[in-house]
Amino acid sequence: MKPLIRRLTGLGVATALAAVGAAGPARAEGNVDVRRVLTVMVNFQDSKLENPDALRAVVERTYFGKTDSMSAYYAEVSLGRARFEPAVKERVIGPVDLPMKGAGCDSAAMHDRTAEALKARGIGPKDYEHISIVFPDQVAKCPWAGLGTVGGGKTWLPHWALDAPGALIHEIGHNLGFPHHARVRCTAGRGLSTCAEDGFSRKTPMGAGGPKSGMTAAELLHRKWLTPAEHVKVTEPGIFTLRTLYSRGTGPRVLEIPLSDGGSALVEVRGPSGALDSAIAGVHLYRVEDGHYNKSALVDFTKADSSESAPAADALPAGTTVIDPARGTSLQVQERKGGATTVAVRFAGKPEPTEQEPGEPEPGEPEPTRQAQAGNGDKQPEAEGEGQVLSNDPRPDGSQPAGPGSDGTAGASPSRLAVTGTGAGTGLYAGTGAVLVVAGGTLLFARRRRASTEVSAGSDGTRPGRGAGRSGTA
Repeated sequence: MKPLIRRLTGLGVATALAAVGAAGPARAEGNVDVRRVLTVMVNFQDSKLENPDALRAVVERTYFGKTDSMSAYYAEVSLGRARFEPAVKERVIGPVDLPMKGAGCDSAAMHDRTAEALKARGIGPKDYEHISIVFPDQVAKCPWAGLGTVGGGKTWLPHWALDAPGALIHEIGHNLGFPHHARVRCTAGRGLSTCAEDGFSRKTPMGAGGPKSGMTAAELLHRKWLTPAEHVKVTEPGIFTLRTLYSRGTGPRVLEIPLSDGGSALVEVRGPSGALDSAIAGVHLYRVEDGHYNKSALVDFTKADSSESAPAADALPAGTTVIDPARGTSLQVQERKGGATTVAVRFAGKPEPTEQEPGEPEPGEPEPTRQAQAGNGDKQPEAEGEGQVLSNDPRPDGSQPAGPGSDGTAGASPSRLAVTGTGAGTGLYAGTGAVLVVAGGTLLFARRRRASTEVSAGSDGTRPGRGAGRSGTA
């Protein structure tokens, strides 16, 4: 296989959102949500995968390797409550020769022709929760580094994008119902109702945090990856001791506090844990819209985006923070000891908070299992498979694919399509050296060609220093 000189520098991002459902029902083994991934390598009539045996080894490692893979990431980020595994014994199918040309990057046709070939082999949707198509991009020249449905279980990856798991982790996240994760900038003392969106949270792969960051507490709640003992709903004053979100041990990991406008605030503590969160630290606050955990945003009270200056630069400071003036609700970060942090919650007109005993499961209290019906832990579960909006990445020159399906049809109705904006804009590096491009008013992750002699972002999530490589252009 030729050297991969076109390196992944960004993650796929949905350009629009509809009602979001989760990927299809999975089976449960005890308390573990087991999700089967059917990975298919394909060839086109006008282009084929070069050295498919070598590529298959790369694909197997990136999807299912014991470390630094999509499956390893979700096993850790779900706290062991989800497992992604191959849907077939051979782990990766193909290459399958499709009766179509790659030119035009017709993603819908790629899926449909692949499904027809699989049907001939006796494999259908009942045999997997996710189908992931790996294709040769020499002629297709698709204008994205990865494509995936937000809700539903389809992903498409060009052959050059799989030497690291970042794009795949991001696209599978979309399959699980995670949209892009934003940051909202708020003014201290005014609560969370007068905030303005300001870029990405950088606290999750869905918000430009890269594959070395964990996911937010809101995302874990959306997938029911936290137990009732780990998720404390606060309605009375109290002093709570929170564990770092991904640390070992039992006890509360997230506080949820109701807001007077019908939303809620989530409080989590982040810090290095295993392979996650080496560049994230401190107490972080999120706003959740109307009980939908997949509609959350990081709350940032700093005046400028300083999230790159230190792991805890945008964390809540020690002292009192008013989060709801109408209800007189405030938080106070009191102290951090080891892997735990003490947070006091006050409500106006109610007694001063007292220490709360760490929550423990009641005898016989069920742990969260798979999302077989609703697929999420939100207030009002949405139907499975709804809102299968596609996420994609434009080419640096803003060019668009031609032909049906290239705008993200993939079998979805036209009203649910996400059409990519065009034109290049200002770029920001994500946690893995990704370039986030604001193009046509839409937030997009771009890819760019790298010369074989150019230093690229390392697989450990490191990125080039400031300089020419930090121009922010795609």
